[in-house]
Amino acid sequence: MYICNSISAYSPAINNWTLTFLILHSASNKLNDLQGNLMKNLFYLLLLVSSGTIAQTENWHVYNTTNSGLPANNIKSLTVDEDNLWIGTESGLIHFNGIDFTVYNTSNSTLNSNKIGRSVVDKFGHLWFFCNYKVFKFDGSDFINYGTGQPPFTDRLAADTIVNVWFPGIHWDSYSFDGTTWTPYGYQFAGDYALDVTVDGNNYVWFANSMGDLKKYDGTSWSSISAASVYGAWCIKTDFNGSVWIGENTVCKYNYPGWIIIDTANSNGLFTDGVSDFTIDTNGFVYACANQGIGLGFYDSIWTIYTVNNSELPSNTINCVVVDRNNNVWIGTNNGLVKYNANGLLNMSKINSSERIVQLFPNPCRTEFYMEYPLPENGTTEIALYDLSGTEIKRFLPQKGIYRNSFSSDAIPSGFYIYRFSIGHKFISTGKLIITK
Repeated sequence: MYICNSISAYSPAINNWTLTFLILHSASNKLNDLQGNLMKNLFYLLLLVSSGTIAQTENWHVYNTTNSGLPANNIKSLTVDEDNLWIGTESGLIHFNGIDFTVYNTSNSTLNSNKIGRSVVDKFGHLWFFCNYKVFKFDGSDFINYGTGQPPFTDRLAADTIVNVWFPGIHWDSYSFDGTTWTPYGYQFAGDYALDVTVDGNNYVWFANSMGDLKKYDGTSWSSISAASVYGAWCIKTDFNGSVWIGENTVCKYNYPGWIIIDTANSNGLFTDGVSDFTIDTNGFVYACANQGIGLGFYDSIWTIYTVNNSELPSNTINCVVVDRNNNVWIGTNNGLVKYNANGLLNMSKINSSERIVQLFPNPCRTEFYMEYPLPENGTTEIALYDLSGTEIKRFLPQKGIYRNSFSSDAIPSGFYIYRFSIGHKFISTGKLIITK
């Protein structure tokens, strides 16, 4: 990994800023001897920093039984809806709205067990989940137990955009449930059973198994899709665009008529035993956890492994991972819940474009990065990039509206950089950029 020796790559951003500001302040002592508007602007920036008027953000936050309302540290499942996180543990079901943890268990609800498994949110916002291997639904006020008459299937499920929840069976078959009727779909997996299920952007239902074949149901008929390799598919997901991905000994994206295999280079053996869970953010970046319990794999152009040694992860044993719509990555470990965002942690609720100052991604970057930001109707807007010596690397004047700018970092050396976003003569936002080669 290229940036593990850089303290600001993996520590909370307050530590990053402390290091960066010490370097900058050492240069600012000589400002009287420097000429030009560039260093004057940098000096103004330092004044803002030293006065505390620029908010500092963090990239990692760990929740556990000692600093939050979590009843247990061993996180078994995670699901996000519009503004909430649902957490499955063996001490109950937990709802987290970004501020408060609400625990549902056998003592305060009609749950028949505290052992909570996988879950999914349907089109109505209802939570479907396994409670001691029985199917439950939570409609916001009541828990409904559908375990009576439940067919035998694995502990995976997915919801379509009509009314059905889908389940892979354990006898080479599959099922859908509309809240009233269980509908079987015969023996689709001759010789093996489905391990996971998902629904894509076309509302097609996909089942994955370990023998190498995937099954797709379009609402009328079934078709077979060969998996990306002989290892089959251990888990299957859809991204924010509705594309289908599978986890096997690496992570692969289905692109008709074949698969795009995410490179295993630099994975350091992360996926030798298979991918146990993964998620994809809105930028197409992949976060995956492996069966060996050796950390979290992150893929932008190569694989990087986050562990307890180079991040704030409280454990290398990761059970589940999910991303919310603001690209916060939620990581369920056996020693706490972790929230991570390379660009600084955001609230779970939807962020209006007028509230989102600057989004810079990927960060750290290697060859190219993007900046996205809102622009006002009045006032000259500038974005400038500085290195730690105060040298301006780039300045540009974007147009008004929500604007995305990208440029290559090939000619920029590895290191720490500061970007400054301003409207008129007012500093609006600053942040850090890490470039690694």
